[in-house]
Amino acid sequence: MTPILRGAAAALAALAVTAGLAVTALALLDLPMTLVPAVLSAAAGAPAELSGEVATPLVPIALRGTVDVVPLGITAPGVVVLALVSWGSARTPLRTLALRAAGTAGTAVVALAVLSRAGSTVVDVPLPAGRVPLPTSAALMVEPGSAVLSGLLAVLGLAAAGALLTRVPYRRVVMVTVLAGAVVPVLIGLVAAVVLVGRQPALAGAALLFGANAVLAAVGASSLTGPGGPSAQLVDAAVSRADWLPGAWAPATAVFVLLATAALALTAPRPHATPPLRARRPGPHPRPFPATPRTTADGRWRRAGTEAVVAGAALGLILALTALLTAGGLDLAISLAVFRTPLLALRLEPAPGWALLAGALAGALAGGVGSLTADVRWRAQQRLLRRIRAYG
Repeated sequence: MTPILRGAAAALAALAVTAGLAVTALALLDLPMTLVPAVLSAAAGAPAELSGEVATPLVPIALRGTVDVVPLGITAPGVVVLALVSWGSARTPLRTLALRAAGTAGTAVVALAVLSRAGSTVVDVPLPAGRVPLPTSAALMVEPGSAVLSGLLAVLGLAAAGALLTRVPYRRVVMVTVLAGAVVPVLIGLVAAVVLVGRQPALAGAALLFGANAVLAAVGASSLTGPGGPSAQLVDAAVSRADWLPGAWAPATAVFVLLATAALALTAPRPHATPPLRARRPGPHPRPFPATPRTTADGRWRRAGTEAVVAGAALGLILALTALLTAGGLDLAISLAVFRTPLLALRLEPAPGWALLAGALAGALAGGVGSLTADVRWRAQQRLLRRIRAYG
């Protein structure tokens, strides 16, 4: 497969994963499938305008709003698939990466242009009207060009990251750390969706879409803010119904750190200071197997410290970048003639500084433990190989 075709395949694979998760989430939320293009455009970072009408007995009331929230639960898996397929490995030549990026960019631009155009069609979205049943509906209109621009920037950013990855040391540690920072929040949200799907399907669909956003909020990468009035009452009512959510933040943070540590511990490279076993030497006094140079304790701790610094920097940067991507919110207002009343205004405020610090601490722990675990594992493998060859 040529690099350009592989880049196109990477874009299509990422789109397929994102679309599958979006369809599943909409089915759990009991929303029409005609919203799939709008959800995919939102996953690419495109805001949508909300417009509708509340048909009251006296006079219709106009409903206006803006939806600008990136559903990281379906965005992050697509980005991870795109990176894995387009990068290939940490040693891919720059020319090959450039050709793959060209194929990915062309395919992504065409696909997102079609999706943004389809997402701008009028779709009736049923809205709750309180205790009195009123015919209420709204239409989502995706802003043209936003999905294409944000998707193109994401592809170019991944290409630049892949090119940088070929130049930095400890490539495997950096790649595993970055992927862990993107996958672990999604994995926690997916587990929450699986747990809730039997009892509360709507909440499971929301966890599938925004579970990663909630995990990042739990570790302090972003926070939900809103003004007083009706929106404050709505938020208080939602929190009172989900009284388990505040207590789940601390376990979610602990699980995030543990999963990131386990990912690096299981995939860390073997110690560089210990060469592999060599074959039997010919000669008058052959030694069955030459002694393997041992890695000193100072070397092990020095390598563990270096990998801790590398992993901490990588995880801190990826969490800070992801925190910036969570910025957005939901604004909803009703208007009658010249009067406009805010109904709901929620904002996600990112905290990239705190995300950088939390990611650096978690990454340093994961990198140090991963390096020491890899050293112990590889030394055990070497002892086992020597015994097999000695008795073979």
